[in-house]
Amino acid sequence: MDILLPAQHAAIQTNKRKALGVLLVLAFLEGAIVYHIPEDSFSLQVFHWGCLLVNTVVSLQWFFLDAKERHFRLTKIWVLMLVGIGIISMPYYLIRTRGKKCLLPLSYFLLFAALFFIALFAGALTSYLAMELWHG
Repeated sequence: MDILLPAQHAAIQTNKRKALGVLLVLAFLEGAIVYHIPEDSFSLQVFHWGCLLVNTVVSLQWFFLDAKERHFRLTKIWVLMLVGIGIISMPYYLIRTRGKKCLLPLSYFLLFAALFFIALFAGALTSYLAMELWHG
């Protein structure tokens, strides 16, 4: 087990925060862009799949950083669980790695999920209002 130096720990914390920030920005942009794509188009499906892929990659980055910080042994099963059923596996991971102190991280997870959907909505609303102002 490698022991992290304080500078390494700080760098991991910074990168984890950046990953969460990127997810919120992407959610806002997704909400803003999806408003302009016709509903029943193939482009919308491709766009959603692309957003899902990017969100998954950024989420995996956060997961790998956190696992390194906590000396958690990653297996292929964990990665597959996170990709396939992230909404269930992430809280389970938080409980497993934090033990009895998992309540606060779980609360942050739920707060972040709410912020993600608020960012999606805010992006769509911003795009809608901009179009309304533009077209009068």
